[in-house]
Amino acid sequence: MAVMERESGAKKTIKIASQILTEMLTMLLVISC
Repeated sequence: MAVMERESGAKKTIKIASQILTEMLTMLLVISC
């Protein structure tokens, strides 16, 4: 059970990190254009 919770937590962290990276890349594109 603990391992499953840890894996789901890691997936959430990765999802949030990817969203932040996407937003940052979008902002950079908007600023550069």
